[in-house]
Amino acid sequence: MRITIFFWGGRISIIPIPKLEIGASVAIGDVALEAEADRDYEVYGFDANWSWRDLQVRGEYVKQEVGSLATSVAPEKQDWQAWYAQASHRVLSTNFEAVVRYSDYTSTHADVEQEQWAVGLNYLFAPNAIAKLAYEFNDGLEGEPTDEDALLLQFAYGF
Repeated sequence: MRITIFFWGGRISIIPIPKLEIGASVAIGDVALEAEADRDYEVYGFDANWSWRDLQVRGEYVKQEVGSLATSVAPEKQDWQAWYAQASHRVLSTNFEAVVRYSDYTSTHADVEQEQWAVGLNYLFAPNAIAKLAYEFNDGLEGEPTDEDALLLQFAYGF
């Protein structure tokens, strides 16, 4: 069980030109496993979103780090990084949207690392309600779930 000792963070974004948003975020604090001393925890992220007519391109990079602690059951420094780039296009200005995405995840633990290509078709019921059908081509450590391709059907609602 993780116990947060102290934590703060925030996000800032700018719109340098119409239809382009660039953002950065940070979260810094101290975390601990139960009955262990606290250690540093840091998360940094950068993101961008650009749209033009029916085309939207977006991406994000996130890095997380937990400091080392010699007396811990998990003493080594832990490091995770992930990023993705995605392009989507509204089909003939309808509610259908074609999507292609590439993502990469690296970790201190090789068995959870993954590269992924995904293609999909979305249907937008409203700006905050979407149905998604996607196929993921996954490349992870052989024999691990991260190496298995997947067909996904999802519904997302934002508020």
